[in-house]
Amino acid sequence: MSDRETDSVVFRFGLGKSDCDPARTDLLGGKGASLAAMSRAGLPVPPGFTISAACCEWAEQHGGEWPAGLADQVRSAMSWLEEVTGRSFGRAPRPLFVAVRSGAAMSMPGMMDTILNCGSDPDVEPWDALYQAINAVFASWHSDRARAYRQHHDVRGVVGTAVNVQAMFASERSGVLFTANPNNPAANEMLIEASWGLGEAVVSGAVTPDIYVLDAATLATKRVIPGARPGDEPALTDAQVLELAELGRRVESHFQTPSDIEWGIADGCVALMQTRKIRGLEIVADIERGRLEEIARLRGLAKDEPAVWVVHNLSETLLTPTPLTWDLVRWFMSAAGGYGQMYRLLGHRPQERRPGYGFLELIAGRVYVDPRRAAEFHFGRLPFDYDLDEVLRDRTAIDRPPTRFNLDRADSLFFFCWPGMLFGVIRSARRIKSLERNAGDRFETVAVPKLEAFLKTVNRVDLSKLATPELLAELQRRRDFVLGEFAAESLLPGFFGGLAHERLRMLLAQLFGQEEGEQLAGQLTTGLANDITVEQNIALFEVAAGRQSLAAFLSRFGHRAANEMELSQPRWREDLDFVTRMVERFRRSSGPSPRERHAAQVESRQRAEASLLNRLAQAGGSSFRERIVLDLRQAQELLPYREAGKFHLMRGYETLRAVLIELGRRWDLGREVFFLDEFALTQFEANPTDWATWITQHKLRWQSSQKLSLPDVIDSRQLDDFGRPRPLSTNADHTRFECRPIASGTTRGIARIVFDPREVTDLGDDAILVCPSTDPGWTPLFVHAKGLIVERGGVLSHGAIIAREFGIPAVVLEAATQLISDGASMELDANHGLIVLGTR
Repeated sequence: MSDRETDSVVFRFGLGKSDCDPARTDLLGGKGASLAAMSRAGLPVPPGFTISAACCEWAEQHGGEWPAGLADQVRSAMSWLEEVTGRSFGRAPRPLFVAVRSGAAMSMPGMMDTILNCGSDPDVEPWDALYQAINAVFASWHSDRARAYRQHHDVRGVVGTAVNVQAMFASERSGVLFTANPNNPAANEMLIEASWGLGEAVVSGAVTPDIYVLDAATLATKRVIPGARPGDEPALTDAQVLELAELGRRVESHFQTPSDIEWGIADGCVALMQTRKIRGLEIVADIERGRLEEIARLRGLAKDEPAVWVVHNLSETLLTPTPLTWDLVRWFMSAAGGYGQMYRLLGHRPQERRPGYGFLELIAGRVYVDPRRAAEFHFGRLPFDYDLDEVLRDRTAIDRPPTRFNLDRADSLFFFCWPGMLFGVIRSARRIKSLERNAGDRFETVAVPKLEAFLKTVNRVDLSKLATPELLAELQRRRDFVLGEFAAESLLPGFFGGLAHERLRMLLAQLFGQEEGEQLAGQLTTGLANDITVEQNIALFEVAAGRQSLAAFLSRFGHRAANEMELSQPRWREDLDFVTRMVERFRRSSGPSPRERHAAQVESRQRAEASLLNRLAQAGGSSFRERIVLDLRQAQELLPYREAGKFHLMRGYETLRAVLIELGRRWDLGREVFFLDEFALTQFEANPTDWATWITQHKLRWQSSQKLSLPDVIDSRQLDDFGRPRPLSTNADHTRFECRPIASGTTRGIARIVFDPREVTDLGDDAILVCPSTDPGWTPLFVHAKGLIVERGGVLSHGAIIAREFGIPAVVLEAATQLISDGASMELDANHGLIVLGTR
């Protein structure tokens, strides 16, 4: 078989040869390239041909029309296929049927169409069937799921999908061979999954295959895990297992990488349908390496002294920040950033051991508080520390002022300075009272107008016309305002609302007991006015009902996103597929509208308010009436600013993302720009190759760290098992879990495990959401939810607030996504903090 002309768009493979160089993945796509390479390597591949990916792009640009010459080349290739197989396409007595599959340069498993046994339908002319199948694969490149996949995985520079047309191999048994164990690369094992029939059943998960575990060195079978066996007959004989293993060894040797191979067996012959590098193997291999390096780093931070780190509530909305996001957020939480500026507004003087690093520590990708640095940051030179043993017993101790007097921190000037410190505390208390009185007005009349002026200015800047140094200076200017000056003001009213709520909760708990007091505090602070998240839900519902345009919704809320504190996440105005799915979820809802739900919560709150004085009298607490009413009014007025402050902060946050997206475009990095850090941004253009390697390494570590099992509290004295799966506390049969209520009520339903709301299709009508945490981007999922279980959060977390607004129970259960299986039936009792599995 000689080389084809350069203007060819159809390339044959099989019988030990291929028309096109397998390195040309731009033409052949990943699957076509692997078929060409296996053919040239003399491996058993059913013959076929690949249509260039450029034809997909042409068809899209010309209304589905094929490029000139494609039809003739397809017919020529089919004639060759008939000749080498000794069969006639779609015609008896020896009919040739073909499989038509996609194959982009970037692997997109399951995202595009596959048509099997093309030519076998007696009611459709075989050539018409082939043209329809090819067009279906072309069209599937532009399907909603394929577009969403490319956007989610930042697939760039790929114009379309190639199409692979291959003689059907009538597999009697088939499956997948992994030349390395994808779950444990260090085990030196091969895995073979096998079942009767075609391999698509194994790949799609439609059947439970036999699993053969082999020693990769000797190819001896170590163990067999039976699957669904017709007539209890194994899918493979010992000889077939060995033959497949030897083929797998040849494939791995040829491609020089552990491989994932689809295979089939018919009439005693083995055929290989495709091969690719095992996905995610490098991530699994990095887990233990990353775990050990993090242990060494933590021991270095402890400096031979006991140290404790406690998960911070920021991890509720920033689960696993990319390096660039973390650099910016860490500055925001430092003395120089918005958080530190807010504390200075309150009359405090934040102290840092290392300027710009604050009191937070990113440990294996999760945000933790260092209690030692937190005490110094918030309380300056006052010689008080957190009692680490108390923090280990009760991690919420970190939310209260430190109580342990540390004489070592009282230097020779301490007692001389003590009167001044005492005066500072008194002055700060007075300033807090003064700021608390008009916190809401200050935000609305001072902070928001400043933000509007800032946005008006930056929106006039054409980032594409700025030189890179100017662009970096613009990023710092935006950071200093958004995450500095404005962030400080955006935090204040919500901070005071939280203080008022905590005072109210503690007093009610003293009067009525912990459980009843906390429930009453929740009832009295739900259904509040001026809640921007409620307004967002109502607006989205109005879009679904056809009473508001999508453009109008996006003009107000388009700057938001799921996991919106992560700068690499597309905003809603960038991700219309997700917004459309949210609208459709509201459209399918048969329950109360968001406006009706909110009205019901307002009525519930008003009933609680009306009965409050009588309940106080019955509890003997009438003397606390004035104090309770004052705290209640303050909490009701200011708590909505927790959501409003973040809403406006995200408006500014979007402008930081715009600069970073421009840098990613300029450097052809796409979203990988977020795996640089602030320093790397200043150095990238001087040495892009080295920094590209740096990105690859840091992205790998970011991915592998998410596989570690992290506790809420880390003790430097017990680091040997850090990151390893932990024994989880349950009852003997793992059906009952004690949990922490954050929104009262009881319900029964089906557990639905969700890690990313953008990947959710249909939850069903009786779903109890089980997820790490939530933010405003999750809110549309609450439409059909009967309850909520999160792994972290408190009574003022977003999940708790929205659960109360929707009138559904919510609890916190650490490691919930590990303890509870998707689809499990359960009872959720958020009044008493209990989950019972197996009940409907």
